Amino acid sequence: MSQVDVQRILQSAEALRQSGRVADAIALLQPLAVSHADTPGVLHVLGILLAVSKRHDEAATTLARATAVEPTSADLWNNYGAVLLVSGRADDAVAPLERALTLRPDYADAKRNLAAALYRTGDAAATAGDLPRAASALSRSLELRPDHAATIARLASVHRLQGDADTAIALFERAHQLDPTSAAILNNLAEALLFAGRADDADERLRRALALDPNHVEAHVTLGCARLRQAKIDEAIEQFEQALRLSPQSPRAHEFLGTALLQRGHFQRGWREYEWRFQTPEMLRSKNIYHRVPAWRGEPLAGRTIFLHAEQGFGDAIQFARYVPMVVDRTRGQGGRVILGCRPELRRLFASIAGVDAIVESGHALPSSIDFQCPLMSLPMAFGTTIQTIPNTVPYLAAPAERFDAWRQRVAGDGAAESLRVGLTWAGNPALARDRVRSAALRDLAPLADVPGVTFYSLQPGGSADVAGSRGPRLIDHTAHLTDWSETAAFVANLDLVISVDTAVAHLAGALARPTWTLLPAAGEWRWLIGRADSPWYPTMRLFRQQNAGDWAGVMREVAACLFKLSESSGARSQRPHPPI
Repeated sequence: MSQVDVQRILQSAEALRQSGRVADAIALLQPLAVSHADTPGVLHVLGILLAVSKRHDEAATTLARATAVEPTSADLWNNYGAVLLVSGRADDAVAPLERALTLRPDYADAKRNLAAALYRTGDAAATAGDLPRAASALSRSLELRPDHAATIARLASVHRLQGDADTAIALFERAHQLDPTSAAILNNLAEALLFAGRADDADERLRRALALDPNHVEAHVTLGCARLRQAKIDEAIEQFEQALRLSPQSPRAHEFLGTALLQRGHFQRGWREYEWRFQTPEMLRSKNIYHRVPAWRGEPLAGRTIFLHAEQGFGDAIQFARYVPMVVDRTRGQGGRVILGCRPELRRLFASIAGVDAIVESGHALPSSIDFQCPLMSLPMAFGTTIQTIPNTVPYLAAPAERFDAWRQRVAGDGAAESLRVGLTWAGNPALARDRVRSAALRDLAPLADVPGVTFYSLQPGGSADVAGSRGPRLIDHTAHLTDWSETAAFVANLDLVISVDTAVAHLAGALARPTWTLLPAAGEWRWLIGRADSPWYPTMRLFRQQNAGDWAGVMREVAACLFKLSESSGARSQRPHPPI
């Protein structure tokens, strides 16, 4: 067959396509694609026709073959990339589209397709948790479409997830300027503002979002979170309830309603609502054991194996480990087994809980014969806990005796036997959403330095640089020796007092029954309830609350005054603990 005949067939196929007879056009070209596959245009046209027929896999395969025949055709590389893109293979589409632009740098259609491919690649990477790759892809997409509001907003979300609130806020503001009618962008901007500790600014953006769309469920949820940060608990509950009227199955609305009810002291409904945290898309995608093994709700455990697991942060695990002995009691003498799962840093500390049959570190294989599972933070619901029935006998954790002795010798070597030994923690994990609200700077603790008769110790993980350059109280820094929470427990057990912002260190000190002063923001977390100076969870704990958002100075003046009184007495020093049994 001559080249003239080939061109005639290609023209006939095009005529069939234009008349709507795409299937006939494909049938006409398929034999030619076998006999004259190396003729430019044959595979290219056939691939386009297959794409028009939505036979995307065949189209992609055909166009891939065509690139070997026409490697310098920018149109071919663009069409190949476009087919990959429309078939859901955005990541694979990037290279062909980049090749098209290398061949023709001003190719507008290829630029649009590449921007879309990079956007979808970045979006997928962000969803999968690969934030650096997501940021790279979205940034490249934005170079091609500088004014594309959706790309700017998605990149902002990635920066927010990476903990860079300031960049996220700036990007969301830019996206809002480009798309001022989007309630979704305003809601996401408000979430970034909340992460930065700017609850009032978030509140204002959310009211604007709801003016645009009164039925925007997520905006009601985020506004509820803002109201929680403003210590407006009842108004927060109203927003969560409104979200549930609009979307009764919203996991986030249920979860945050649960925390608001718990803060109000309404434990019975609060625990139930809080269970919805496992229905969020993130938890469902994670295939958490919660969704693979029946949840324990208090059923008999005779002859059964239950797996208790710490699904959240260190402080949460330490606080709710108090329930593990209660589960052990349900199995005692009845052939049941209790397996406890935790992160490696907690393993030695949790080994002090009597009656646990095995401890499994996170990421390790579990025994196959598990009858029930229960997250530690779901145990209060399983036991029907109310404020009056919180199991608050302390201590319920202990450091190994030999580690207690080792730390007693280390602390004795500091020459502070006659001083009040006080451990300080001033900041939490900066990656967490509430950290800018709950954390202080070491310089905020400066008023404590004026209290005589006190030796201060750092309990701040990774805080050595802060200690070295601090304008706050002089601290002795042994944190390099704190290799896990058992070591920290042994250190804390040798101190007279722990002063800490709302971190795991405060929970540890309370669980060890050490005197603990916990410093709270104006809008504290649900576990500290409302307006109390004590905690029903920890009998040896005293709470110091900001009167106004961000007012650490007022808190520190109160703490310094109380510390001065404590230092003047000999009571704290005379009650130093003996090694744990």
